[in-house]
Order: sequence, then structure tokens, then C-alpha cells
Amino acid sequence: MDELDIRILRELTQGGHEGLAWGEIDPSYRALSRKLGASVGTVRDRVVKMSSSGFLKVFPIQVNPALLGLYMGSLAVDVPHTSPKKELLEKLVLIDGMLIVATHVGTLIGLIFYYEDEKELERKIKLVEKVCGATGMKFTKIPYPRCSIKLSKRDWEVIRALQAVSPRSARFLSKRLGISARTLKRRTKRLIDGMAVSTILSIEAHALNTGVIGNILVTYDRKDVRADADRELLRALDSRLLFVGLWTDFSLFTAVLPSIHAASETLETVKNVGGVASARLDLMHDRVEVYSTLSEAVERKLKSVQTAEPSAHK
Repeated sequence: MDELDIRILRELTQGGHEGLAWGEIDPSYRALSRKLGASVGTVRDRVVKMSSSGFLKVFPIQVNPALLGLYMGSLAVDVPHTSPKKELLEKLVLIDGMLIVATHVGTLIGLIFYYEDEKELERKIKLVEKVCGATGMKFTKIPYPRCSIKLSKRDWEVIRALQAVSPRSARFLSKRLGISARTLKRRTKRLIDGMAVSTILSIEAHALNTGVIGNILVTYDRKDVRADADRELLRALDSRLLFVGLWTDFSLFTAVLPSIHAASETLETVKNVGGVASARLDLMHDRVEVYSTLSEAVERKLKSVQTAEPSAHK
């Protein structure tokens, strides 16, 4: 995997560094080619190759948690070296609200999950601690942009359809919803621009045969130096970054690294950035994504909207 592959993946899911999603249901290869300075054919071939290799799976739709009455959090959990990672992963994905569980070569297990309130958060953290026999944990809230639009019943129907089908074809989905492909694209773009939905980078770590994936967890000296530190980190890591999570209590940078030696050098680079209090780099071993939680939440939301707005197809 080279720099162009990485930039394509980042554009498809984060619009570069810190944006949300791409503005089309189907990947807009022409728009990507203009932005990245590569031919349409090259971009299309790269996406097809990453998909056919099994590395790039799908582009799941993620709904703004606030629209579902939920919050989003992440736990970095250290477990004993002797812990059976596969068994822990199988248990952790069963916890309600779990979205992503990632195991690593060392002691780290990374979790991203949803919760309703502080009481439920406390319960989940204690449950994870018990399941893992955790030797250390670090939690952060994952801030999400405020949704700037009001969603109708039809909007929720579009979201449900987008969640249910992958890969998503505008023509297929428009027939399913009984609207034109142009109307569907317009509605989808409105949902994305209004911060109602985004996409998640869904990958299979085992399928990467030209490097390793490293998750870099960074904390900061003080809040007032963080913005400058983040800008410097983004510049330093740019050519290798798949994902950027600038979260409340720590940041997560997911990078594709060509070798273990490159991973060590990258970690030293991060540690030497001004304002960084601590940094660790863990090589991803396995990753499981659970999307049933959001699908069920969307179904509940749609039912409540149907009750309040029984005849609307706005």
C-alpha cells in the first residue's frame, strides 16, 4: 500500500484529515481524481484492488449519536500478556453498544462504543475491566459535530436504507425507496453536509500484506498547546495516516507503516513534537466491527418518528 492508496482511503472516509464523509452514495472517482491529482482510472483501479484483496471491506454509515440519544466513547485497555486475545475479543463484541474492538500485538485492546448516560458508561467500563482483567485503562469521550438540520421521516428511511445495503448503489436504493436517484443523492448530501451521518473506515487488518497498521495514542501537556501539537502531528504523519481521531482526552492516529523499524521511527517523531506528554504505538492484530447497535437504534427512532409523523414523506 502506497501513499496514493492511503490518501484515497482517507478522502473516502474523512474528507482528508478531519472532515466527515464523501458526498456521494457511490464513490465519486472523478472528484477524487481531481483532488488527488491522479487519473479516474487509477483511482478506480486502486479502490477495486483494495476491495478485492479483502483489506477494504465496506463504507458503513454512522449516524450522529446525538440524534439517537447516545454518546460515543473510546477505551484503551491494557490486559495481561498471557490473556487470550481471541477469547477476549469474542466476549467484548457482545457488550451492548459496542462498535469496534481492536486487538494489538502487545497488551492493548482498543474499544469504541455507545452509551446513553454517565451511569451506563460507568457500568460498561466496570464490565470491560472485569472481562479483560485490565491492568490499566484510559477513557475519552468522542466528540461529534452538532447536527444542523431537522430530520424527517423520509430522512430516517434513507438512513435505514443506507445502513442496510453495502455496497450502496444509488439506482438500487432509489428504487427501494421509491424516489429518483437524483433525489436520493440530494438527500444523502444534505444528511452529510448537515452532520447527520458519516462513514466509517471498515478494514481487515490481516489482509494488508505490504506493511503494518499502527495505532498511535497521544496525550498532551496542556489544553492550550494541543491545537499546535495536533497540527504538527498531522504534518509529520500525513503520508501514512488512515484515520485521525482528535478526541477529548487523547488523540488516536491510525497509520500504515512499511516496517517495524518505520514504526519505531514514527513513534520517536511523535514523542518529539512539542506539547506531547506521552505517546504509544501499538501494532493492530485484529479488528471486529459491530453495526447492529446502530441499526437497532435507527429502527427505534424511525418507529417513534412514524408515530409522530404518520403521513409524512417530506
